[in-house]
Amino acid sequence: MKEKSTALAHSIIAAALLKSFVSSLQVGLAAFLFQKYGSRRLIDTLSSLGFCSSYTEAMLFKVSAIMRSPLHIDDNAFSQFDFDNADFNTQTLDGHNTFHAMSGIHCLTPRNAIAPDQNIQLLKQMPSAKVVDSFGTIALKTFVKKNDTGLKTIKIQNLGNIHAVLEVVMPSASDLLWLYGKWVDLPNIPGWSGFMEQVTEELHF
Repeated sequence: MKEKSTALAHSIIAAALLKSFVSSLQVGLAAFLFQKYGSRRLIDTLSSLGFCSSYTEAMLFKVSAIMRSPLHIDDNAFSQFDFDNADFNTQTLDGHNTFHAMSGIHCLTPRNAIAPDQNIQLLKQMPSAKVVDSFGTIALKTFVKKNDTGLKTIKIQNLGNIHAVLEVVMPSASDLLWLYGKWVDLPNIPGWSGFMEQVTEELHF
């Protein structure tokens, strides 16, 4: 009920203050609808009824997010980029046109590695496609194959000389507890990995 009341309040205020009020709820809904269905007509129809922002406002928000200043990330955080290719049905009239893309996500840990309260500055007008295209561009680099490649370049070293490895591994208290549970055949005890996940879920890494 609270969500419905908030949505109705945003619709009323946006209708009364057409040019001076930008509803974050309605802009977010319009951006979500375009991301989900890719239909400008759907967004503009709902916008004319006061349920969400217009297609132009949604696109202005997306471009503002693209052109925002880089996020401030803690230098001590663990950072990893995961990329993959994807094929999307762009919902054309025949439904068979496919869009091929390579995209990725930036993974960070711990979760507080990104400083809070980093707002997106909303642009007042839509920049040109050339300006938007210049953001996030990764320059192409040519791979030059070296001659010193192959198995002959691999150096094999005794890991025991670098880091001493104990021949006898002593089980931890958690290991002994799991083994005891298996030995007495406790009901619903998970496998070792699942048990360790439950034991360490409160730990901060």
